[in-house]
Amino acid sequence: MNPKGKVIWLTGMSGAGKSFIAREGSVALERLGHSIAQIDGDDVRKNYCCALGFSYSDIWINNKTVIKL
Repeated sequence: MNPKGKVIWLTGMSGAGKSFIAREGSVALERLGHSIAQIDGDDVRKNYCCALGFSYSDIWINNKTVIKL
């Protein structure tokens, strides 16, 4: 195993299936023995950035919050 972590950041339009792909990918990677931490942007928005909408600047702030987690 490579001791360095990797980030897979899925981006796309609302309802495009990012969360589904992330869940299925996490299951597959865990089966291969990888340790997974999945962070959903909607969860971050709900728990850390409640007042944010979906403007370009609000999305940018939400993404910076994810990076800091």
